[in-house]
Amino acid sequence: MKTKINIITFKHIAIFSLVLFLSSCDFLSTRTAEPPDGSNSGFVPPTSPDIVISNLTRAVNDLNVDDYISCFEENLYEFIPSSDVYGQYAGVFSTWTLQKERSYFSSLILEKKDESTTELLISDIDYEINSTDSSVIYASYSWDMKEDVRDYSIFNGSLRFTLCRDVSGLWYIKKWTDYSSSNETETWSRVKAIFSN
Repeated sequence: MKTKINIITFKHIAIFSLVLFLSSCDFLSTRTAEPPDGSNSGFVPPTSPDIVISNLTRAVNDLNVDDYISCFEENLYEFIPSSDVYGQYAGVFSTWTLQKERSYFSSLILEKKDESTTELLISDIDYEINSTDSSVIYASYSWDMKEDVRDYSIFNGSLRFTLCRDVSGLWYIKKWTDYSSSNETETWSRVKAIFSN
């Protein structure tokens, strides 16, 4: 009889200890939700060419590579650099792809890890062509890095975007041509060239 009592007591003690252990570890309680990964996305579905420009500007200013890449047409994207930069980096730009677009922007973000933003202004926007499924936009830009990055801090020029609309009704940059506005300023092409390696 005594052995039976000892076995029952041992079972109760074991169960009680297990419950006590689990409750002390918060094993049975719900976890607090983890904060977002800090991607700081402000991407808006690009239902018009204007929204593409806004998304691109925001992505550059927030240094958000995923939002930046989401502005471009995935399969047919083409970049034409400014002629002065192309003359120095013809090899870099002869095989430019969307993956290289992502790579240069990611490298820039890593170099600016202590500086969370930049200031891109796209102005004087002129719609050269604007139809239901394509648009060509010419504009000026000024991009201030807020600090020297590899001896450069401000980039100025003009750009021409050829945008297309996909079957879902969303717009993307299909072709980007960069132009120098003067011999005394550096263009966006320079940023892409120096951060592509």
